[in-house]
Amino acid sequence: MNQFYTATKSIVIILSLCILSIFYSACNKSRDNDYNPAEVSHFGFDSFPKFKEYAFYIDNFGNQIYNKDSFPFQSDVDSLFPSITTLSTNDKITIDGEAWKDKGIRDWSTGGPFELVNHSEDGTYTKTYQVYVNIHQVDPDSMRSKEIAGQYPAYEGQQKLLQVGDYLHCFYINSQDNSLVHYQSGDAMQWSAAAAAKGLEGEILVASLCAYQDSFYVINKSGAMFASSDFIQWNKASQAYKVIDLHGELRGRKHLS
Repeated sequence: MNQFYTATKSIVIILSLCILSIFYSACNKSRDNDYNPAEVSHFGFDSFPKFKEYAFYIDNFGNQIYNKDSFPFQSDVDSLFPSITTLSTNDKITIDGEAWKDKGIRDWSTGGPFELVNHSEDGTYTKTYQVYVNIHQVDPDSMRSKEIAGQYPAYEGQQKLLQVGDYLHCFYINSQDNSLVHYQSGDAMQWSAAAAAKGLEGEILVASLCAYQDSFYVINKSGAMFASSDFIQWNKASQAYKVIDLHGELRGRKHLS
């Protein structure tokens, strides 16, 4: 009986030690993962003045790198070389499987995600990130302003602001004769009246006014659409269906904002 008791006690002790050993190993592994010398501490396009001031946020918990403030609309990011700083590295940083230092300039126009992988100097640790290069996708001609009196030469309810080249164009409907009023400015400070619009019919929905390629379009409350190349002479478009609304176009390269 004593021998059986002694053997049982030994087995219990051995099992307890094994459990403690596993628990200790797990704790050590958890502590090791809290610090990863392969982490990236900086990512950006520092060599390019146009993008140098845009900070990229490094999320070491979510394993993502992205610019919170998106690059300007239609930014050309076809040929950029990123600046990367790490806590440590064995010089085997890869982006989408290609060596970072050997690849040089690359195309970022798809927006991502791009897979960035770094290994610590001793090769023990690895860190993988998903990199996103965000670019604004909204054309300035999509801006719509609501009823705010006193901002323009006259207040006439719904307004629309378009940027065409170096000029801002403000439009609203004159409630007296239902005509389209047009003011323009090169600095948003001094505004001058433009020539009166011709050829429009019915109650114009000024908020629908938008640019597409080299022309401008607007619809009236009945769903008829009008086109112009200069904001002055408007021509009614031939159409088989009633137009509900116009939203212009999204140009440039793909990515979220």
